[in-house]
Amino acid sequence: MNKVLFVISTLEGGGAERTLSNIVTHFPDNWQVDILVNNKECIHYPYKGNMVS
Repeated sequence: MNKVLFVISTLEGGGAERTLSNIVTHFPDNWQVDILVNNKECIHYPYKGNMVS
């Protein structure tokens, strides 16, 4: 199994956040995707994987 960790301050809004959303939602299902954010209460974009704060 392949694993990847993305680190971003939030998924609340903005270009970097939208880009990360596009990337993780298109990863293959056999990859383990983790997203590390400061606050997982403010999520405005779709994501796939484990959200960790």
